[in-house]
Amino acid sequence: MKLKTLIVSLVALMICSASYAQMYPVNWKKMKKIVRNDPEMVQGLIDRLSAEIPDSTLTIKEKVIAFYGQSIISGFVGWIIPVDLNDAFKKEDYKLALEKAQALLEDNPFNTRALFIASASIAAIVDSGDESYTMDDALKYYVRMMVLLDTIAATGNGDKDHPYYVVSIDNEYDFMRYYLELKGTGSQSVRNYKGHPFDVFELGSGSDYYARPEIWFEISRVTELENKLFGGL
Repeated sequence: MKLKTLIVSLVALMICSASYAQMYPVNWKKMKKIVRNDPEMVQGLIDRLSAEIPDSTLTIKEKVIAFYGQSIISGFVGWIIPVDLNDAFKKEDYKLALEKAQALLEDNPFNTRALFIASASIAAIVDSGDESYTMDDALKYYVRMMVLLDTIAATGNGDKDHPYYVVSIDNEYDFMRYYLELKGTGSQSVRNYKGHPFDVFELGSGSDYYARPEIWFEISRVTELENKLFGGL
């Protein structure tokens, strides 16, 4: 796809910007308190981060509040990719996949996988000769996804004492595949460390952007939301 050519410089730029002097780990109790005490402020940050072109004046702390605060405001709405959306994309019915991804993003503008599917679907439509969209349209979705993944990058460095915080399982795979450009992973396990649940991936090989032998994701919010969705089963 031509999209890949367009995003090479973007990926490099995002990875460079992820070398934050300060990390912003997510304290979920404090995050819930922020949302509870000032929901209008949080919604304002969400609106700015989820704009077609995300507000570049947002600080990384504001992006963290917006991204993780959204999971508290929305609950579990829009975090899971529906089967019919996945099927449409796999079957290369790109117009249907785009339509369904856009509908999902109306409910949850921070679904990283839906942003990727929308971007890749538009790129495929353009490649087919359809002039309904342009590659700039595809790039807008991809940029928004990368900004969100860059926000996840600000929460840690991937080791067990400084994990990356996620709100969905797709966040983990999107972050490893599109942000860190890890080509593959080895074993995956759920571990408990200092009273918190983690998804830990043993990496078969690193990338230019990540060289540790394993990567840790803090999944407290994932677990909480899944328990609500499935009634703790």
